[in-house]
Order: sequence, then C-alpha cells, then structure tokens
Amino acid sequence: MATQRLTMRNIREILRQKLVLHRTNRDIATSVGRSPATVSNIVVVVRARSYRNVKSILEKGLDRVPLPDLPDEPQPHQQEVHENIRGPRYWN
Repeated sequence: MATQRLTMRNIREILRQKLVLHRTNRDIATSVGRSPATVSNIVVVVRARSYRNVKSILEKGLDRVPLPDLPDEPQPHQQEVHENIRGPRYWN
C-alpha cells in the first residue's frame, strides 16, 4: 500500500491539537486518522514550541515549503572523514 501524503489541513490540525490543546500523539492520531508515529514526525520536523510559532510559520508562508523526507529508520551517527592536514610525520 502506498503512503498517503499529508494535506496541509492535517498538518495544521496536528499542530493545533498538540500545541494548543496539549493532546497526546495517540489521541491526535486517532482524531486525524494517522499513526502516532506520523504525528510525532510532524511535530519533530516543524520544531514548533508554541502556537505562536505555528502562527508565524503560516503568516510567512513557510507551510507551503515541502517538508524533507524522513528516513524509515534512524541513521547511526557517522564520524566525519577528513584528511590528516599535518601529514604523517608531524607527531614524530
């Protein structure tokens, strides 16, 4: 089964219920017909801490910017790879 895209109405309703009504992800998921994980992902991606943040996002039109795709599984932290800029004989 293909994944359905969230409408802007769904995203706004999720954020309203989370930030204004302080409902749990499970309760929000039940009311909008999505999974609790989807609700959690939306809240994390938006990183909004209050309804004032959401209002600002809507006024500036940032809600029309596509959200980044979320990975299915969390990626382990990878060390940055860089060259030894001092050379192998620096510490000898």
